[in-house]
Amino acid sequence: MEKENIQKLYRLCEEATTRKNVKLNDKTQFIADLGLSSLAILNLLTQIEKTFKVTIGAYELEELYTIGDLVHLLDQKIK
Repeated sequence: MEKENIQKLYRLCEEATTRKNVKLNDKTQFIADLGLSSLAILNLLTQIEKTFKVTIGAYELEELYTIGDLVHLLDQKIK
């Protein structure tokens, strides 16, 4: 995934969390590290779908625990 797209993704994640000074990387977990509720995760994914013009299926959501998981999924979909 291009650096510009990763920065966009990180920006969206930063906007979704209410926690301050969270260091984002591939191992950052949506629930444990960002403190996102399931509703907040769905809202984040909606923003990601709009931003990157992709569709993320319900079956794919089950595999998304970290930002790295999401980067890997988006990498497959954007190509």
